[in-house]
Amino acid sequence: MQSIKFERTNGNIPKTAAGQDHVSGFLAYVTALPEGFSEENRIQACSSIETAEKLGITSDEGAAWEIRMLHYHLSEIYRLNPGISLYVGLFAKPTGGTYTFSEVKSLQNYAGGSLRQVAVWCGHKELDAGDLTA
Repeated sequence: MQSIKFERTNGNIPKTAAGQDHVSGFLAYVTALPEGFSEENRIQACSSIETAEKLGITSDEGAAWEIRMLHYHLSEIYRLNPGISLYVGLFAKPTGGTYTFSEVKSLQNYAGGSLRQVAVWCGHKELDAGDLTA
């Protein structure tokens, strides 16, 4: 008689946390967009680092420095909280160097108002008190 062997795997389905506290956003100002993003489609929902890699956010040596940095941050986010629901928004740096961070509102609208926290990476500007508003 043959036996059945069950092998448990995650099935590539991320765990979902209860409530909405795990719904987050990550906004980055970059000069080049990875292949899964475009001028018309700057925000994507990413459920895992594998999803981000399919969108072109990789740590490959040929990738732009900003994209490799983004991959590192996303991999750490998913390592610390595998059940996170993350919306990633990649936007062009503003001309003239004046950041208004209005893209946070676009990210929140795309997520249907469900974002509980948003990380902003602006690697070419030092944060100052004028950037922080209520």
